[in-house]
Amino acid sequence: MRLAWDNATVPPPPQTGPERPLARRPVPGDLPGLFRLIKWYLDLVTPDGDAVIAYAARLRWGALSLPWASAWRSRPGYPLEERTTTRGVQAPGGGPVRLGWRNATLDVAVANFLGDSVTVLSGNGTGGFGAPLTLTLAAGSNPRGIATADVDGDGRLDLVTADSGLGQVSVIRRDAVGNFLAPVVYPVGTNPSAVALVQLEGDSKPEIVVTASTALLEQMLTVLANNGGLFTPPLPGDRHAVRQAPQAITPFDADGDGLVDLAVPCRDGGSVVILLGRPPTLEAAPRVTVGDKPRAAAVGDFDGDGKLDLAVANSGDNSVSLLAGDGAGGLSAYGTLTAAAPEAIVSGDFNRDGRLDLGVSVRGATPSVAIFLGTGGGAFSLPTTVNVGAEPDDLVTGDFDLDGDLDIAVCDKVSPTGSVRILGNNGLGVFSAVGGVSVGDKPTSIVAADFDRDGDLDLAVANDLSDNVMILTYATGSFAVTQTLPLAGGDTSPVSLAVGDFDGNATIDLVAAAFGNFSRLHVYRNQTPSTPLFITPPVPYDAPYALQVVAAGDLNLDARPDLVALADGVSILRSLGGMNFDPPQTVVARYLPSAALIADFNRDGRPDIAVVNEGSDDVSLLLSTACQAQQLELSIQPNACQLGAPLFFLDAQVKAFDDGGNLASCATNPVSGTPDLVFM
Repeated sequence: MRLAWDNATVPPPPQTGPERPLARRPVPGDLPGLFRLIKWYLDLVTPDGDAVIAYAARLRWGALSLPWASAWRSRPGYPLEERTTTRGVQAPGGGPVRLGWRNATLDVAVANFLGDSVTVLSGNGTGGFGAPLTLTLAAGSNPRGIATADVDGDGRLDLVTADSGLGQVSVIRRDAVGNFLAPVVYPVGTNPSAVALVQLEGDSKPEIVVTASTALLEQMLTVLANNGGLFTPPLPGDRHAVRQAPQAITPFDADGDGLVDLAVPCRDGGSVVILLGRPPTLEAAPRVTVGDKPRAAAVGDFDGDGKLDLAVANSGDNSVSLLAGDGAGGLSAYGTLTAAAPEAIVSGDFNRDGRLDLGVSVRGATPSVAIFLGTGGGAFSLPTTVNVGAEPDDLVTGDFDLDGDLDIAVCDKVSPTGSVRILGNNGLGVFSAVGGVSVGDKPTSIVAADFDRDGDLDLAVANDLSDNVMILTYATGSFAVTQTLPLAGGDTSPVSLAVGDFDGNATIDLVAAAFGNFSRLHVYRNQTPSTPLFITPPVPYDAPYALQVVAAGDLNLDARPDLVALADGVSILRSLGGMNFDPPQTVVARYLPSAALIADFNRDGRPDIAVVNEGSDDVSLLLSTACQAQQLELSIQPNACQLGAPLFFLDAQVKAFDDGGNLASCATNPVSGTPDLVFM
């Protein structure tokens, strides 16, 4: 028997008895029945001396089922070779299994890597082909992958190639009489390889799914949405991390939920990444209307019922909207406070009576900070005010003088030299100006943290028109600017700050959202106890256009803070650890969102996101859904391989990841197993 390696066709399994399940040895901590392989295999020596093992299988893990086929070949004087696919595999006993594909009744299209072309061979129905037709691609295209489907709904099959040399895909449509049109190209990243046309949206229009790498050599699976045969450039949420050296893309329903999943075999590491089709991991609760032009919000249990509430500053109608939380993700308006042109708002127990109070920066006839003391049941007193310069903007609370009371630091957003004003608290909720520090041009965002780990709070201030961030450390009773941080690569206009230990070294790092030239997030690593405090330049990350706000929080409970970016929508950058983040994934579109707060509004133990939408005058909650795997990686590696022997050992491992590529950690859903697989 002779096996054609590049187009290998393995005959059906012998019908000598029922299929035997895989024998497996138990692994400590492994759950019985977690992993099961139903298989058949063929081992042979071809007439020319090649030793081959080929098998087809259906690997099952929980509710998932993955078709798989693989073959190993050993030739004298050559290293062991492997060919693996997840394409076209039928259940054992159901017919031939093909490790490549060829059907003489169909046409064949071949991508020519060195020829920068596609050759189309028309099947004649008798096992042969007609004269080849050559379709020319752009010079240097070097196509590696090819796929076919009716992309424009005209009933004729079109072609798409992954052009590794030019970082693009070429879409070759057909006209009314069946002729191929000139290619239309779409950039997708560096060295695209595997490509598929898959109906992901539940309609009849296939999307382009292609693997390519980023400028940082990260392998990504990218989706281009189909708009009637024309394809839209990928949005941030259309890119998904996979492993190195992806070889193919196979659509199938792995978990039986009716949604399309994707299997991506990856050569390096011998694994298959399974991207599970899921609804968004954040689901939107009904929006609640507030006042005109809401600018900011504060969160806290204002009415003392154990459920988180919101206070929203509305700059357009001089009000603060009070929203009561029901503990299940719902909000309802219950009151309004009056404040002249409020810009920012914070909450805290300023007079230590056990009830939360509010501090609001206002820009009315008398620019000031207004203090509303909580009186119980969600009610507040009439405000007292403290004058603080010409344009009070963002503010933050903290015990800056270490006397046990919450103080307030507020940005005075003036030009060309702004300032930070410190308001000291006498312990009764009565504030007075106790100091100030000159900073840059138009300071617009401020955060507090113990950056230098000396036991007292420091400040970071974003200067919009100075294009920098200043660090103010506290010593001997006052603040002073000790470091000025530039943005990366000529970016401008930092407008929002957030903090978190992004690299896991127990120091507080900093991220700035820059609205200017490139709309990027700039992440600064804290190197305490070394000096200066922060390493420059920062690490930049692309964000959606018109970036306005950044917030940080551990959204997927992996002990690493993720980033939430607000532009014309809400996007999430999942932390990969070590100052690395996934590309932003847009989870919901909103018109001019102006603030984001991360807290557990429905008391399920998972962080949710409250978004203030200035453009639509409302507040929306994005509730975290139950922890669920979004991505699986199946690794199969030879443990001991003696071709032709009656035993063939493999090591297999299944890992589950969330939609950000982080290892899932659902306590009630085991996510990994390491059984040894034995072919008998």
